[in-house]
Order: sequence, then structure tokens, then C-alpha cells
Amino acid sequence: MLRTQVPVRSFEEAPRATRGRSLDETSLDRVRAYHATEPYAKAMRKRQVWVEPLFAEDSPNDGSRCQIIQWHQAGLFDNESEALAEALTCACFLGHTCVAEYLLDQGVDPAAGFATGLNAFHWAANRGQLGTTRLLIDHKAALEIRNMYGGTVLGTAVWSAINEPRGEQLRVIDELLKAGARIE
Repeated sequence: MLRTQVPVRSFEEAPRATRGRSLDETSLDRVRAYHATEPYAKAMRKRQVWVEPLFAEDSPNDGSRCQIIQWHQAGLFDNESEALAEALTCACFLGHTCVAEYLLDQGVDPAAGFATGLNAFHWAANRGQLGTTRLLIDHKAALEIRNMYGGTVLGTAVWSAINEPRGEQLRVIDELLKAGARIE
């Protein structure tokens, strides 16, 4: 059964049991409605694409590899599993799906990389990185893992779509639901 939530102004005002960014159908409807508005369209037009040089995708023109991949292949991440997990989280945050796929194929745990309180999957959903979200779903990353706020990947996506609209968040939400994410 879906529950109705009472809006609160701050984290501290939220009843302890609801601090995990939980959601219901009303929240999903609110996201869908907001994505159809002019303020949302304006916000999307203002977003600039910036390429993080360490995660820049491989260049077909000169054959160069992404710096993170070069460092991994050179052994610079040997015995640095936490740094490697954070590299995966950063790649997912930035939407560099090819880099994320390389790191996952090297055995990096998608549930690790929690130094910011959100892991790779939470950040991909937060930023609306559809391709990266699909990659993590395909790699069977845990859908119900909790972030530092107590929210799941779906809860993070919904909260972000309402409060920090960007990218393909609505489509990310749909993909998470199709993959079996639970509405709390």
C-alpha cells in the first residue's frame, strides 16, 4: 500500500522514520508533471557539458585511452581498491559509461565507492545518466542499497528529479522501476 507523505522544510523536521527520501506514487506524478514544464526545459537548456579530463572517453582519432584506464593498466591502482571504487563512482556520476564498463569488467564492486555517502548507482541515478544506469542494471548492481540519507537508488532518482532536475532522470526512474526497484 502506498502512503502519503507530509512535506517538510528540512531534514531535521522530518520524522526519523521518513528521513530516507522515501517516495510514493504522488512523488512520481510530481516528477512527471514537472518535467513537462517550461522551467524544467529552461533549466535543461542552461546546463553545460563539461568533460572531466581524467575520465574522457577513448579517442578514435589518436588512439589515446582514458587517463583512469591508462593508470589502471599501468598498475597504479594495484592495492588501491578504495580509490578504484571511487573512480567507478566518479565515472558513473559523470556518465562515462565506457569507463564504468571497463572498471566493472575489471571486477570493481558497484556497491563500493561510498566516500561521498552515495555509491556509483546512486550518483548515476541522481545525475540522470541513463546509459550508465542501464549498465549498472545489466551488471546486477543492488537496487535497494541505501545511501547516507537512507534512500534507495530509486528514491535518490525521484528526489533528484524534483530538486535537482537534469539529464534523463525521468527515463532513469522508468528503467529502475522496470528493473524491479520497489516503491516504498
